[in-house]
Amino acid sequence: MSLTKFFHNLREIEVDLAWCHWNRLGVTGPGRVNKCSTDPEALVVLTSIVGRHDLRLAEALREWLGIYGSLVSVERLKRYLKEMQAEKDAASDLFDILANTFAHVDTSRWRSISSQFETRRSKSASSRHSKASRKKLDAHHSIIVNNRQLFLRLMFGVGSRADIIYYASVVLNQEKNPFHLQISAPHLTRMLHYNNSSIFRTLCDLEQAGVLVIDPKAQGGKNKVYLPDVQLKGSKEIFGTGRDGEKAFIDWFAIAKLCLHIKSLETRLKGVKEEAIVKSRMNDFSDACSALLNEACIDLKHSLSASAHYPALIRVGMDELQARIISQVEGIYEYVTE
Repeated sequence: MSLTKFFHNLREIEVDLAWCHWNRLGVTGPGRVNKCSTDPEALVVLTSIVGRHDLRLAEALREWLGIYGSLVSVERLKRYLKEMQAEKDAASDLFDILANTFAHVDTSRWRSISSQFETRRSKSASSRHSKASRKKLDAHHSIIVNNRQLFLRLMFGVGSRADIIYYASVVLNQEKNPFHLQISAPHLTRMLHYNNSSIFRTLCDLEQAGVLVIDPKAQGGKNKVYLPDVQLKGSKEIFGTGRDGEKAFIDWFAIAKLCLHIKSLETRLKGVKEEAIVKSRMNDFSDACSALLNEACIDLKHSLSASAHYPALIRVGMDELQARIISQVEGIYEYVTE
């Protein structure tokens, strides 16, 4: 398989990943629907990274933010963008799509973010109107009802309170928990990407309000582990019943970082002719992919890196190595949509 074909296949999977998440949030796009947890801020970042491969994604981002932008955490998005910009291989045009989008939505809300970008508007983007097309979004009521995170943010406000409750509702109801996720400060900080002090304060508030109680089976540990208070009035409405809910809580920001690594790999392989160097860099990517799968809490049967399967890289054919990497990335799509 040529490198051109290899990266074409990876780009198709990246685009499918973005669409399955947008489909879950009410945008009528191609492909399947995300059945795992949602993360609007990570999806905004993911769309800015892969949107250049399907410009309809940029349109979906603009339309959705035009209606539901008030349910997106500005501070959390800023934290994501800051971490992405700190990546050593981040391209200067990484967030052009996002910059163009913010130029056509409520500028007052996004000013603290848009000021970070250069004013670089594509000709096509500058000619678009900011008004959203309702034909491409489901009914407002349906979107809110079918997305617990948005529902909770509407109920409790956009911030750590709603997201902690959302995390708890998913972890509590998912059938399998291979990564042993808990409702505790360390796990919440890692999976929700809020700072530790914010998580700690919110957990204390929820405990005092009787929304969460300390798990008696986990006492004696270094950190408190919580459970939803099932005696609380309205507990089922807040935490759900587990039926038709998200199958697992995953870290979508880790998936966005994986897509950035794909973009970086393509840049690093341009003009490289020596097969040994190409294979070495692809092998490094496979190792990074495996680590990010673990970070995202995505449980794949064949998630091990290429180096774990092929200790002697010199004996591995290029097609075999490429197929292994495509299988890793494609496995993410299969996992979140099956």
